[in-house]
Amino acid sequence: MIRNMTVLSLIPRTLLILPIAGFLGIGLAWAGQDQQQDDEDMSPPEKLVRLNIVALDSHGQTVRDLASGDFKILDHGKPRKIVVFRRNERKLEAPGHLDANTFSNRSAAGPRHATVILFDLLNDHMASRGYAAHEITESLERVESSDNIYLYLLTMRGVLYPVRGLPGAEDESPANGPGWAKQIRPLLDRALRDTLQTRPIEMMVDVDYRIRTTYTALAELSSAVAAIPGRKSIVWITHGIPIEIGPRRSGNGDWIDYSYYLQQLTAAFDEANIAVYPVVLSPPGMSGAPGPNEGDPARGISSLDTLQQFADLTGGRTYMEDVRAAIVEGVDEARVGYLIEYDPALRKWDGKYHKIRVACTRPGVRIQTKKGYYAFPQMAMTADQQLAALQSTAASPFEAAEIGLQVTVSPSPAGPKARHLQIRFAGPDLLWLRENDKYSADVQAMFAEFGDQGLPKLTKPIPLTLSIPAAQREKAMKEGVAVNEDLPVSDAARRIKIVMLDNASNAVGSVTIPVNTTAGSSRH
Repeated sequence: MIRNMTVLSLIPRTLLILPIAGFLGIGLAWAGQDQQQDDEDMSPPEKLVRLNIVALDSHGQTVRDLASGDFKILDHGKPRKIVVFRRNERKLEAPGHLDANTFSNRSAAGPRHATVILFDLLNDHMASRGYAAHEITESLERVESSDNIYLYLLTMRGVLYPVRGLPGAEDESPANGPGWAKQIRPLLDRALRDTLQTRPIEMMVDVDYRIRTTYTALAELSSAVAAIPGRKSIVWITHGIPIEIGPRRSGNGDWIDYSYYLQQLTAAFDEANIAVYPVVLSPPGMSGAPGPNEGDPARGISSLDTLQQFADLTGGRTYMEDVRAAIVEGVDEARVGYLIEYDPALRKWDGKYHKIRVACTRPGVRIQTKKGYYAFPQMAMTADQQLAALQSTAASPFEAAEIGLQVTVSPSPAGPKARHLQIRFAGPDLLWLRENDKYSADVQAMFAEFGDQGLPKLTKPIPLTLSIPAAQREKAMKEGVAVNEDLPVSDAARRIKIVMLDNASNAVGSVTIPVNTTAGSSRH
């Protein structure tokens, strides 16, 4: 633990925050976040449902100038009020000039979105492998920018093989630099040669084993992709896996239903802000998707149904053999669109399916988003989940930027082993709840100390209640709000990461500061 932080972390505080003049004057981009919020009194929701929305016109082009009032939401047939509304821009505008000891999570060069292409060799037919490889190659050679595109093979042994792996992964992939996709032809050829194997005997005779192996690999990929901030897309090129298998294939005389695995995994994808874009392959000479029984009554029921549910429950879409369209649209839709959060007003999160319908009041606009969700009790945000969100953000190699943050570091009156931190929040990025004549936002802070090696040392979460007078709210939204912390730092510290979580919306922000850049303080 960071020295002396246990005492600090046990002190909950309510802070009266006044806007800091000139916060927008330095060129930060949070005025465009456009959060929806009414002036009426609100009580904290138990859990907000998050929708990532892509709006398309009649020509299939994205529509980027919609406001919150242009959307209507029905949950289980009942209208719901939008609580949070933001536009997902292609990139976050970098701040203007920052002082030497001021750091922003909107000036970092890390990724703000990502698209992962998963070429599924485990569940393909050999006859379609060449076609899929050709389409992947042709698509990637033509992309405008491949910086935020990654490519994995799911091998015949159920292992994820990085052709271009996600940043921060333990296994170095052959392609890491910008413009890597221009070399995709030799890279993919080499990867296919390296992984060209026969399917292990247990996967050939045991369909259940292959399906479970696929779900395990997808969960592993989800965990890796979730570390990247913002919207993510997975383009899954596959023949799919059955949603049920019959007695002959199960080996025990029973039908096996995999709906539970599918529901749990898609809920995890959705919670991690990942949309799945399945591409259904058919061997040459065959048209359309795999049929209900895929030519074998005992093999399984509807791999297509499985893939369609992955798309419907995560906000992606399914493609029939069109690899190029899936890659192009998966990449583009990870970068643009709208984020909406609404209160489902559920009395109980009981695991039941809730159908969602989102309409746009502007004529000619078509909406793409997830079509529903399962109200699993574990998806309602709990203290354990909030702690896990703080810890995973602290350990991530990337900065989270849902909450815009600036941190100014100066010497601390607490002593030479401490830093004084002025932490400035982008006002519109927090969910402010009104009570009488004031607005408040409940936030948790966590500080991570990084040395030369090993895992970060984490403080306990520090609860903060930010409060502003109702008369000051408009100014706070424009100019931001700030809190001050004096943070003890150990001799071994090289970097400190500040993480903030909004308890109401679950939005996260983080900033990393090098400890030896603070003027006037002790250097290590």
